[in-house]
Amino acid sequence: MRLLVLLLTLAVFPVHAQKPAYAVASLIGDRLLVVVADKSVGSNIDRNRREFHELKTPALDNGLMLAVQDALQDRDPDTKPILLGVSTKAIREMQARALDEGTGIKPMIDVIAPAAQKAGATHLIIALKNRDDARLRVADGMVGLGKLEGLGFYVDNVMRMTNSETGEGAVGFVAPFAYLRFLLVDLNTRATLREQVVRESHAVSSQKATVAWDALPAEQKVQLLQHLIRTAVDDAIPELLGKP
Repeated sequence: MRLLVLLLTLAVFPVHAQKPAYAVASLIGDRLLVVVADKSVGSNIDRNRREFHELKTPALDNGLMLAVQDALQDRDPDTKPILLGVSTKAIREMQARALDEGTGIKPMIDVIAPAAQKAGATHLIIALKNRDDARLRVADGMVGLGKLEGLGFYVDNVMRMTNSETGEGAVGFVAPFAYLRFLLVDLNTRATLREQVVRESHAVSSQKATVAWDALPAEQKVQLLQHLIRTAVDDAIPELLGKP
């Protein structure tokens, strides 16, 4: 009789599903890519000069995770995301192989998932680098040659630019960019539930700069990258989580 009463009670008052507990990981901030455009005519080959610059601090990864935390708490103030420091050499090498050879992301998830589950998470939000065609935002559209990935700067030393506010002309521009891929992973099944690719950029030119790279001082380069990361997060998280 008691069992029947219990079953009837559960039918009237269904048990609500457990709220997701999110772990957050970032694998975007180990190095920056600087691409200098080669405007050679008559070839479809990507002849751009590419240089990778290693970063000694996790500042950009930490900034992204804090931005994700803010986005989650804007959605649900009671959410307490678990921020994971996972950017080890081995995982970075896995990501490089995934970009270069198309090996997939499952090995990275399999490495990160146990720590996330041990911390009590049910779901993982992970930010990865994405590789795609160069499309840098300028006042009247998109420009660019070759491929970009992750975080960095695209430099064009010959394109003529016009300041839309002042009408001043300049030659060349430097564009910070963030080419990122966000995944929502069910930690129980290790399945990717949703994916969002974000491509952010901001071209800057200066009449005073003799070379395009100098159009932005070093401090402002970092600030713009941080701004692009936060913008990417703000675009991606609502799409990953769906409607409240």
